[in-house]
Amino acid sequence: MDPHFQVLRLRTQVYFSTLRELPEQQKQEPVDIVTASNFNHLVDDLSSFAPSIELALPAKIDIESLKQEPVSYRVLEELEHEILELMPEMR
Repeated sequence: MDPHFQVLRLRTQVYFSTLRELPEQQKQEPVDIVTASNFNHLVDDLSSFAPSIELALPAKIDIESLKQEPVSYRVLEELEHEILELMPEMR
């Protein structure tokens, strides 16, 4: 397996395991800028590594409009399965 793919998959798993470990109450709260930015970087890296899945990936978070259109930690957590399902196609 490609070492870059292994690192990217591990990074994806760590990102989402961190979200899963949050207290239930916090999962209902809006994400902060750092969490949103990390999600956007992850989507960018996945797109760069496998352009064939770019259109299937979730949209990046519009950091400029987070205050008007908040995204909860729960919403991000629910994207884990969708993203990991796309990753076998990256091989």
